[in-house]
Amino acid sequence: MTLEESIAHFAKLTPEKPAVISQGQTLSYAGLWERIQEKARQLRDEGLREGQPYAFVTTQDADFIVTYCAVHLCGAVS
Repeated sequence: MTLEESIAHFAKLTPEKPAVISQGQTLSYAGLWERIQEKARQLRDEGLREGQPYAFVTTQDADFIVTYCAVHLCGAVS
């Protein structure tokens, strides 16, 4: 099971359970999964395709997890 599959699984199983706590903010599994899917749609709209490399700079926060998982959800490589 991939990280993305695990997050999707827990978003269905325990949607309100905290998944990420960063900088005093809590993001539930459902919220995290929604943000990952939104980011994946955005990346696809911008032209990211399966197998393509994608480099990004971020800090250690929820945005890193969202972008990292969204890239993989697109089938690309981060």
